[in-house]
Amino acid sequence: TEAESSEKRQKEFVERSEMFQQELDVDETLAQLLVAEGFSELEEVAYVDPSEIAAIEGFDEGLAEELQSRAQEALDRREEANRTERRELGVEDAVAELPILTEAMLVVLGKAGIKTLDDLADLATDELIQKAREPRRNERSDREMRRNRTEDKAGILAVFGLSEDQGNEIIMAARAHWFEEEDAIAADVSQ
Repeated sequence: TEAESSEKRQKEFVERSEMFQQELDVDETLAQLLVAEGFSELEEVAYVDPSEIAAIEGFDEGLAEELQSRAQEALDRREEANRTERRELGVEDAVAELPILTEAMLVVLGKAGIKTLDDLADLATDELIQKAREPRRNERSDREMRRNRTEDKAGILAVFGLSEDQGNEIIMAARAHWFEEEDAIAADVSQ
């Protein structure tokens, strides 16, 4: 409904404002201005052209540069915290070297029990990236929805919005060592 939609937007506004206050160490007004101007993630503040931030009424180039610096520092802190957590979860460094995967993604994989190249290589792409499909209320009865809930299970990294091509690239990179081992065995056999 419109009321629910409005409530959801307000909640997101407050959450984003609080995140900017905490991560950028700014006051509530400045954080709210960033959100009102369409900024929703630290990455946007860190990597947007500084002139876009400076163009906000009451901001200037100096403030834009300072906000970008703080955003980059916050992202670095997050990355280091995720790296530490990934290692504590036992996710191998070989998995961390795969393309596309970020430390945050690796933490999610570790929490799902995916800790080695073989663990990841054993997955199908949809198990990794598929988004959960929300059935429409009129599409199924409540009883059918409960019975079939597992068919709408999301992939492990669904929240990161990866494409099918990216999912395939990750899986194939994780499987690469299988093919290298097979080639080495074939070479030994032929000698």
